[in-house]
Amino acid sequence: MRLKTLLFFVVLSLLASFAFYEQIKSGIKSFSVAMFERVSDWSIASKGEQKFKAIADEKLLVLNDFVAFTNKLVFAAGDEILLHLAARDELLVTIFNINADGLEKQYSKTKYDVRTPSFSIYSTFDGIITPTRKVSINSTRLGTGWFGIRVSDSKGTSIEIPIYIDSNVIEKKILFVESTDTLLAYNPAYNTFSVPNYYFKNLDKSETHVVPYNTPITYRQLALKSMEEISCTDHLINSDAIHRKNLKNMGFDFQTVSDEKLDNPDTFKDVDIIIFGTHNEYWTIKKARNVMNFVDNGGKVLFLGGNTAWRRIYREAKRTWIHGAGLMNDPTFEKLIRHYLGTYYTSTDNGTYAEVSVLDEDVLGARFSQNVSGVSVLGEGTAFKHCENKIYGISGHETDELVDSSTGFIKLAKGNNEGGGADIVYKSFSSGGEILNFGSLSLWHNKDPIIFGLIQNFLEKANK
Repeated sequence: MRLKTLLFFVVLSLLASFAFYEQIKSGIKSFSVAMFERVSDWSIASKGEQKFKAIADEKLLVLNDFVAFTNKLVFAAGDEILLHLAARDELLVTIFNINADGLEKQYSKTKYDVRTPSFSIYSTFDGIITPTRKVSINSTRLGTGWFGIRVSDSKGTSIEIPIYIDSNVIEKKILFVESTDTLLAYNPAYNTFSVPNYYFKNLDKSETHVVPYNTPITYRQLALKSMEEISCTDHLINSDAIHRKNLKNMGFDFQTVSDEKLDNPDTFKDVDIIIFGTHNEYWTIKKARNVMNFVDNGGKVLFLGGNTAWRRIYREAKRTWIHGAGLMNDPTFEKLIRHYLGTYYTSTDNGTYAEVSVLDEDVLGARFSQNVSGVSVLGEGTAFKHCENKIYGISGHETDELVDSSTGFIKLAKGNNEGGGADIVYKSFSSGGEILNFGSLSLWHNKDPIIFGLIQNFLEKANK
């Protein structure tokens, strides 16, 4: 009996200690936020950019069992990649990518005995600022494109860190633009480490957001054999993998580049076609000007997504600033939208899906060699069986509609969403430049041969 009583009190004491520990953790976290909060004005007016609103430099306590991150998201070929590890545990690090066949290719698998403080502090302006174990990775031996770094602890908890490596040389006539800036804004690490992203901030309620280097970023990249696991509402790396697979099946040879690469006008010199994927929402002013100049010089642009050029970003050393909900009040972006993109995001169809109705049989036949005589709708359903009860057509998730004051665009088809749906538009320029814009995030679900034929014909003629 005495033994049972003793055990009872031991267990009770342990439980009390645990509860007290949790209270301490919560208190430390609250105190750290309040203690380190400061408001800083940020202005880049001297650089000819828009003055942004003041934001709070938050210092947030991260109490996960381990934290893992790279020094940034996008690297140039040859850059040193620094993987930061924080834990009091043995961590297994696996580096991989999804190869041209859609299969996971493993490059290395290494264990690291990590002995750092059991907590990390995240700064809005500087990322993780507490001590880490640093692992150097040679980007040259990896190659270019998307890679994943999978980090697992002894308890089986695992995260995946995406990195993108840009080639230093443009070798192809067709470029596929990876939406690296959009990933920065939506960063799923908010759900893992509670670090803020553009859509979920803590203290700061302004429209301005900053993503510093040394920020934890997470995203699970799926091999094609695992695509039955892809989220039906994916709009980042995995959905673009579907677009790339479809383009390769059509026989097109292209090179992938990051958003950052489009800030450099030299990127466009020997290129004929630029392809944007599912969700290229975040644009610098340099990128906007370069794309417009590209079209004015005879370049062709294919937009395979929606919510395009909706928010603005600015790069500076060791951080990226994100600002704004809509760009029509800026003269440069207004020109891009009205004359080169044609469509603009509308929120009325958010989260809805529908097929598209054919509007211009003549142009679809004459310019794109697609016989739609007797065909009223296109792009029904989804190519993914597990999404059949969720996705009803290629117009959806987020959609863009033709701007009333746009010039020279032909509306080929329109989504049947109750709120108006995506407008599929086409425009040819006197320079020889052309635009084909699908205006929808859910286009990657397509299984309609006529829609595939529309894309293939546009690229084949542009590639000649």
